[in-house]
Amino acid sequence: MSNNFISHLEDPSHPFILCDNWFTPEEEKSVWNELDYYTNLNTLQHSSLGPVATDEEGTDLASNFRVYPDRIYKDESRNTSPILSGLSKLSDTKLHSFIHENMLPGPFNNYKGTNCDSTIISYYHTGDYYKSHYDAFQFTILIWLYKEPKAFTGGDFHFTDAKISVPCVNNRLIIFPSFLNHAVTPLEFETKKPIGFGRYTLTHFFYTIPQVVEEKDNNI
Repeated sequence: MSNNFISHLEDPSHPFILCDNWFTPEEEKSVWNELDYYTNLNTLQHSSLGPVATDEEGTDLASNFRVYPDRIYKDESRNTSPILSGLSKLSDTKLHSFIHENMLPGPFNNYKGTNCDSTIISYYHTGDYYKSHYDAFQFTILIWLYKEPKAFTGGDFHFTDAKISVPCVNNRLIIFPSFLNHAVTPLEFETKKPIGFGRYTLTHFFYTIPQVVEEKDNNI
């Protein structure tokens, strides 16, 4: 793995890792083909129609569009999705080692022990946002993509409790513990653009399901 990871530990309570140019040009082209396929077929559904984080009163915290590739591709067919097959890069031992060496001890440092994943593709267009929330997993990995040149403002990422801002950069990956509150600022276009010129996010959640270990019969 040749990606250059940069750890950010300025606030010890909010560790995160960034990697720019996550996809190679060939990988990015394949991913865009899949994203354009979903977009052109109107597969993206508004967040109000599916599960989304809510506040204490049950009001949706997000306004964006989504597709769930795990529901489309099953078992062996997952390999036909460039987005899902790209998950193998996140299992690389070099990434495991980097997280182990650069994240803080405790809950920040058990990425290697995760054994399950879930993927959501999000799309943000005019006025779309995601208010402060946390994810009910162990690690959240986001990859941001947009057509260049960039046609919008906003759509930036914030750790809301720590007041840390991370600009939305094309083909940028961020890894952080899922329990950290985070948000996406509203996206706006300077001139009207069709669907597809906004901000896509590939969200990968990693978590652990305890494995059942059968006890051996030690009776003699």
